[in-house]
Amino acid sequence: DPFELNVIYKRIPAALRDELARVHCAEVAALIRELTGADEVQVTSPGILRFSEKSGRAGSTDNSHPARFAHVDINDVTAAQFAARGAAGREFTRSAAYNLWRAISPPPQDVPLAFCDARSFTETDLIVAQAIFDPPDGAPEWSFESWVAAHNPAHRWYFYPDMQADEAVLFKTNDSDPARAHCIPHVAFDDPLAPADAPPRISIEMRATAYWWA
Repeated sequence: DPFELNVIYKRIPAALRDELARVHCAEVAALIRELTGADEVQVTSPGILRFSEKSGRAGSTDNSHPARFAHVDINDVTAAQFAARGAAGREFTRSAAYNLWRAISPPPQDVPLAFCDARSFTETDLIVAQAIFDPPDGAPEWSFESWVAAHNPAHRWYFYPDMQADEAVLFKTNDSDPARAHCIPHVAFDDPLAPADAPPRISIEMRATAYWWA
């Protein structure tokens, strides 16, 4: 797999993995094409499951903890590398990376995801960081560059409470077009309004790259 997510893929339960490959990847690609007008969309992750700590399942698979720090999944260097690999030599005028996030546990979510308004931060708020993955099954460690977001009181954060399983948030993690919103920092947080007996959050994340061909 050119995006080196095969380890995560193999650790998803087989029945869910097959359903994701058969149905959901095509749904994600079609949705992004419809919303963006892209010529082609490649789903680069077959699904990343994450669990809030209260579930007892956080860390049970690779990359399954909620992301408790404000970040952007990939930075410009990684986005360019991933887009070039996916294009396989074909020229494109624009590429954009997207993340589709769904809560598949019932509301209210104890650890929802918050999103930073792209108009409220500047590039100086983004710090280069290495996303390092050390799979527990002995597969080789691998990494790529991403960003973490420094605190800035000017940032405006939003979240969607009480999400249902048939709802999703689609947000951008990179765009090669400098005239457009570049990326969306995001973070998992404890919702102080969620009751103590709220069900532990389980979510699934799908990543994709959209292309506009030359």
